[in-house]
Parts: sequence; structure tokens; C-alpha cells
Amino acid sequence: MGECYSKKSVAPGSETPERSSITSGSSESDIQQINKIPKDSLETGQMSFTLTHLEALETCLKEAEEKAKTLSEQLSASEGTKSKLLEQVSWLQEKLEALDHKEDSGDLYKKMVLAKDQCIEKLQAEVKASQEQLTAHKLKHKRKLKKLQTDLATAKQEAAITVLELNEKIKTLFEGTPAPRGT
Repeated sequence: MGECYSKKSVAPGSETPERSSITSGSSESDIQQINKIPKDSLETGQMSFTLTHLEALETCLKEAEEKAKTLSEQLSASEGTKSKLLEQVSWLQEKLEALDHKEDSGDLYKKMVLAKDQCIEKLQAEVKASQEQLTAHKLKHKRKLKKLQTDLATAKQEAAITVLELNEKIKTLFEGTPAPRGT
């Protein structure tokens, strides 16, 4: 995902007026040759490159949204498992309390109580492990979600900047072309 969010790029082979004026050792003929390059082909190339870059950003944005959705689904499944385990523990505790109320005191009863206690301890250990796992999943999910939200915000900002730049280039193109004749 890191490759999706590169710094602002410029179309290959394009030179801004600032770059051409900064170039040292340029002769008059070199500057004239640079000025002879059709502006339309440079701006079309830049627009094509910018549109390609915008499409790549949109793809990255869609991937980030899909990953966030998957993480949300995993979190929901973990919470469902926790709920089921808690219901099991509650049911077993109720069953144990019902057995405690019986007056039958014998070795069989004591063995059953011991078995139930062991079962409850085992389930409580599983619940505790599940809660720890759920807590770990929540923390991991929060971190990933925060990173994805940051990446999404970055992608949106880059896309907005790109759109503004394209609108400015389009405006410049319209202002720079002569008015149609015949009207």
C-alpha cells in the first residue's frame, strides 16, 4: 500500500518555465528549441500522466476501503464468539447452582460437582483467552483502521490537489487559445 502514496510527480520530459530559466549554460538556440516544442503535446502528456496517477490513487482508495470492511467483519465475528462463550458460561453456572440446591449428598454428587467445576474453570479460561484475543483484535483493528483512515485522507488530499491542478491547467488552456473566428 506504501507505493500508492508517492510525492507529487511531473510528467516525464516536461519542463516548467522555472526549470528552463534555472538551467545554467543554456544558449539562445537551446532556449529557442525548447520553445518550439508544441505546448499542446506537453500539456496533453501531463494531463494523461496526471489522470493515470489519479486512477492509481482511486484504486488504492478502494483497496483501503475493502481492507477496512474485512477488518470490521472479523471484529464482528470475534464479538459473536465471545457472546456465545459467555452464554455457555452463564448456562453452566445456572446448571451448577441448580445442582447445588439438590440435597443428594454422595460421592457421585461430589464427583459431578468437581467435574462441573473443572468444566467451568476450563470454560472461564477459554473466555479469558477469548477476551484477551478480542482485546488484541480490537487494538489491532483500531491501529489498522486509523492507518487506513490516514491513508484515505492522504489519498483524498492528493486527489483534490490533482483535480485543482488539472482544473487550473484546463483554465490556462482555455485562456491561452485564441477565440474562434467567424462569429
